[in-house]
Amino acid sequence: MRRSPKKHVRIAPFWGSMRNFKLSRENTVYQRVYEVLTGKDQNPKFAHLSKTDRQAILEILTDTKADLPDYWSGTTLVGANRN
Repeated sequence: MRRSPKKHVRIAPFWGSMRNFKLSRENTVYQRVYEVLTGKDQNPKFAHLSKTDRQAILEILTDTKADLPDYWSGTTLVGANRN
């Protein structure tokens, strides 16, 4: 049985939108992790992360994760009073 090429034409936009959804979801996760690690998110549930721990995690991620968003480069920590 032969498959219709038109079926692929109708499905192609779906896969494009799924790729965009995946990128959007990844960006949301990256942004959230960035806010926690830089100290911009002062939620008490992250208070257990010391400044040293957050800095170490940031360095590991920026050294090993090639596809981080541009705003991750040159990151500085907020809330330097935490140890």
